Amino acid sequence: MHVAANNVDVARVGFALVGLRSSVGRNRLRRRLREAVKPLLGRLAGHDVVIVAGLEAARLGFSDLCAAVEATTTRALGGAGSADGASTADNGVMSLTPEVAG
Repeated sequence: MHVAANNVDVARVGFALVGLRSSVGRNRLRRRLREAVKPLLGRLAGHDVVIVAGLEAARLGFSDLCAAVEATTTRALGGAGSADGASTADNGVMSLTPEVAG
């Protein structure tokens, strides 16, 4: 997740989906991420956000995906949620991704 202040009172959220070859998989993950982000939009107001997700996120159940997005958002905002903050560096991969049995 990448976050930058946008100096407006709304959150603008985009998704970068990597490693998903099928458009069906990309669109499904994008819809699931959109729903996972909705409850967090109040905290994200005043920020531009890009969520980078891939195969691991696509394999998560919805509740695990929501938990991972929430944890990553908290980490990216540094707990403060201030719109005056500078752009963040790469905050790493979502830490709540469980091991997927092959």
